Formats: sequence, C-alpha cells, structure tokens
Amino acid sequence: MRRGFNQAEFKTTILNKGQKVEEVVEFSLSGDIDKLAKHFGNPPDLPENTIDILSDYDNFEAFVKGASDFEGKPRNYDSEIKYIFNFPRCRTIVSCGFCYQLSQKFLSL
Repeated sequence: MRRGFNQAEFKTTILNKGQKVEEVVEFSLSGDIDKLAKHFGNPPDLPENTIDILSDYDNFEAFVKGASDFEGKPRNYDSEIKYIFNFPRCRTIVSCGFCYQLSQKFLSL
C-alpha cells in the first residue's frame, strides 16, 4: 500500500460456457507517468502484478483522452480506466464471458 494513491486490485475470472478457464489478479495505482516516476523511480519500480500502461503509454494517452466522470471531473489516470485499457490488450478473448471483482483503497498522505 502506498500513501496518496487510489489503489485497486482486480480479480478477473475468464469463463467459457460457464466454466472457469483462467483467473487473473492485477493491481493498479492511480496517477500519470510523472506521479509514478516521482514516487517509484524512473523507470518506476512498481508493485508486483501492476497493470502495465507504461510500455504502451502513447496509446494509453490516446485511449484516456477526455475521460471524465458524470460531473466532468477528469478520470484519465484512475485505476479503473487502466484496467479497461489493459484488459483486451493483454488477453485473447476466446471465452463466452468474464466476471471481475474490484477492491479499492486510498491512503491519504
């Protein structure tokens, strides 16, 4: 756990005809590349199983451009959008469905 970051753990179960095929557990931290570098070094030494947006950062930036919540607050670097960006990019979807569980924590500075 790191103070000052919204942190999320995503547990995704890939299903094929209702049967579990694979289970993936991933971790995500909110923040852009500058915030990650400031707190984790350059290049960032991130916790194990952290969703990787840095290896394809230009495409990630294009993907999240204009992302906002219902009140218009920018959400470009939230943990959840990193998960959405990463999910189809890192898996060949051959299943009939998937389920995911999300747990989030925020530790103030």
